[in-house]
Amino acid sequence: MATKRVNLRTSKGIELDTDTREHVDERMQRQLKKLGDRAMRATVRFEDLNGPRGGVDTVCRVKVVLAGLHSIVTEARGSEPREAFDLAAGRAQRAAVRLLEAARSVRRRAV
Repeated sequence: MATKRVNLRTSKGIELDTDTREHVDERMQRQLKKLGDRAMRATVRFEDLNGPRGGVDTVCRVKVVLAGLHSIVTEARGSEPREAFDLAAGRAQRAAVRLLEAARSVRRRAV
Protein backbone atom coordinates (compact mmCIF):
# COMPACT_ATOMS: atom_id res chain seq x y z
CA MET A 1 0.00 0.00 0.00
CA ALA A 2 1.30 3.41 -0.93
CA THR A 3 2.10 5.96 1.74
CA LYS A 4 -0.73 8.42 2.30
CA ARG A 5 -0.04 12.11 1.97
CA VAL A 6 0.43 14.07 5.20
CA ASN A 7 0.95 17.83 4.91
CA LEU A 8 2.52 19.63 7.85
CA ARG A 9 2.23 23.41 8.12
CA THR A 10 3.37 25.85 10.76
CA SER A 11 2.72 29.53 11.31
CA LYS A 12 5.30 32.11 12.25
CA GLY A 13 6.59 31.51 15.76
CA ILE A 14 6.21 27.71 15.71
CA GLU A 15 9.36 25.67 15.38
CA LEU A 16 9.01 21.88 15.26
CA ASP A 17 11.98 19.71 16.08
CA THR A 18 12.75 16.59 14.05
CA ASP A 19 11.29 14.25 16.67
CA THR A 20 7.96 16.09 16.66
CA ARG A 21 7.83 16.15 12.86
CA GLU A 22 8.49 12.41 12.74
CA HIS A 23 5.91 11.76 15.47
CA VAL A 24 3.25 13.72 13.54
CA ASP A 25 4.01 11.95 10.26
CA GLU A 26 4.16 8.44 11.78
CA ARG A 27 0.96 8.84 13.80
CA MET A 28 -1.00 10.30 10.91
CA GLN A 29 0.26 7.58 8.55
CA ARG A 30 -0.96 4.92 11.03
CA GLN A 31 -4.32 6.65 11.44
CA LEU A 32 -4.86 6.99 7.70
CA LYS A 33 -3.94 3.35 7.17
CA LYS A 34 -6.45 2.26 9.85
CA LEU A 35 -9.18 4.27 8.13
CA GLY A 36 -8.66 2.30 4.92
CA ASP A 37 -9.15 3.28 1.30
CA ARG A 38 -11.53 6.16 2.07
CA ALA A 39 -8.75 8.14 3.80
CA MET A 40 -7.12 10.27 1.12
CA ARG A 41 -4.83 12.66 2.97
CA ALA A 42 -4.31 14.67 6.14
CA THR A 43 -3.17 18.20 6.86
CA VAL A 44 -1.75 19.16 10.25
CA ARG A 45 -1.42 22.88 11.01
CA PHE A 46 0.21 24.53 14.00
CA GLU A 47 -0.39 28.11 15.08
CA ASP A 48 1.03 30.15 17.94
CA LEU A 49 -1.80 32.28 19.33
CA ASN A 50 0.03 34.33 21.95
CA GLY A 51 3.41 34.80 20.32
CA PRO A 52 6.23 35.40 22.81
CA ARG A 53 3.82 35.99 25.74
CA GLY A 54 3.71 32.26 26.51
CA GLY A 55 0.90 30.22 28.02
CA VAL A 56 -1.31 27.52 26.58
CA ASP A 57 -1.19 28.99 23.14
CA THR A 58 -0.24 26.38 20.56
CA VAL A 59 -3.19 25.36 18.41
CA CYS A 60 -3.13 22.28 16.23
CA ARG A 61 -5.74 21.67 13.54
CA VAL A 62 -5.98 18.26 11.93
CA LYS A 63 -7.94 17.81 8.71
CA VAL A 64 -8.57 14.32 7.34
CA VAL A 65 -10.02 14.08 3.83
CA LEU A 66 -12.25 11.04 3.27
CA ALA A 67 -13.26 10.05 -0.26
CA GLY A 68 -16.97 10.51 -0.84
CA LEU A 69 -17.58 11.90 2.65
CA HIS A 70 -17.17 15.17 4.51
CA SER A 71 -13.69 16.08 5.66
CA ILE A 72 -12.95 15.86 9.39
CA VAL A 73 -11.45 18.96 11.02
CA THR A 74 -10.48 18.97 14.68
CA GLU A 75 -8.61 21.46 16.82
CA ALA A 76 -6.84 21.34 20.17
CA ARG A 77 -4.69 23.66 22.25
CA GLY A 78 -1.63 22.81 24.25
CA SER A 79 1.42 24.39 25.82
CA GLU A 80 3.63 22.49 23.34
CA PRO A 81 2.98 21.53 19.70
CA ARG A 82 3.19 17.79 20.41
CA GLU A 83 0.60 18.01 23.20
CA ALA A 84 -1.81 19.95 20.97
CA PHE A 85 -1.24 17.50 18.10
CA ASP A 86 -1.86 14.39 20.19
CA LEU A 87 -5.20 15.80 21.39
CA ALA A 88 -6.32 16.93 17.93
CA ALA A 89 -5.20 13.70 16.23
CA GLY A 90 -7.10 11.58 18.75
CA ARG A 91 -10.24 13.63 18.16
CA ALA A 92 -9.82 13.36 14.38
CA GLN A 93 -9.44 9.58 14.58
CA ARG A 94 -12.58 9.15 16.69
CA ALA A 95 -14.60 11.49 14.45
CA ALA A 96 -13.45 9.72 11.28
CA VAL A 97 -14.35 6.30 12.69
CA ARG A 98 -17.82 7.57 13.65
CA LEU A 99 -18.35 9.06 10.18
CA LEU A 100 -17.23 5.87 8.42
CA GLU A 101 -19.46 3.74 10.65
CA ALA A 102 -22.44 6.00 9.92
CA ALA A 103 -21.76 5.76 6.17
CA ARG A 104 -21.63 1.94 6.40
CA SER A 105 -24.87 1.91 8.37
CA VAL A 106 -26.64 4.05 5.77
CA ARG A 107 -25.35 1.82 2.98
CA ARG A 108 -26.58 -1.33 4.77
CA ARG A 109 -30.06 0.15 5.24
CA ALA A 110 -30.22 1.07 1.56
CA VAL A 111 -29.53 -2.51 0.43
